[in-house]
Amino acid sequence: PTLDLTRPADRAWLADHCARAGAVGQSFAARDYYPVLLFHLTRQPRTAFRLDSFGAVVIAQQNGERLLIEDLFATRPFSLREALPHVCTQPVRTIEFGFHPEAWWPDAESQSLDDDGSPLFVLGAATEVNAPVRFPDLAHT
Repeated sequence: PTLDLTRPADRAWLADHCARAGAVGQSFAARDYYPVLLFHLTRQPRTAFRLDSFGAVVIAQQNGERLLIEDLFATRPFSLREALPHVCTQPVRTIEFGFHPEAWWPDAESQSLDDDGSPLFVLGAATEVNAPVRFPDLAHT
């Protein structure tokens, strides 16, 4: 099933789920950014799949044979490969991610993105962050 963000109960459920979910990435990650996520989900409608059997929400859009997984929020590790049939409407050839998927798709190819003008910055021990870095798209303000 998908979440209907016009319903207060679905928004409350998503807020609670985001608070309980772990960080998406491993080395440079974000967690519990529900207000920013809600802004993105209501500004440009996207499909948020509620995958209770996986303890996850996957935000994805499919365009033909291309699947863009923009974000995911999971309360426990799960096999993203096994979850794909729940978010795909037809077979896909290409999967793209709006975050760095090392924890969810270890053999994904990473490409550098043009980040000119990026509003992101790092405080503290920035030398501990190893490339490639991809802050979740739906966590950007």
